Amino acid sequence: MTHPPIIGITARKGDDAWVREHTRNYINVLHEYGATTVVLAPDTPVTLPDGTRVTPDAAGRLPADIVTRLDGLVLAGGGDVHPKYFGAELAGANPD
Repeated sequence: MTHPPIIGITARKGDDAWVREHTRNYINVLHEYGATTVVLAPDTPVTLPDGTRVTPDAAGRLPADIVTRLDGLVLAGGGDVHPKYFGAELAGANPD
């Protein structure tokens, strides 16, 4: 028997209401296509569909093997990713 794909969605630290609000669209679209979603936030325990509960460590890291339990991963980004991670320098906002 096959199961629906399990898709992880990354999120930043934040209270549960913030995380729900900012992952809602990803969750809704993935559910429309039959996926089961799991939100991966550095300050929130994760419960996998099989009932396994995983808690981030003090630094907010989940065990690396959690990705082996997923069928896919959405790296939900935002405008707050520092450009140094892409080899660029911080610059002013572009109004266009």
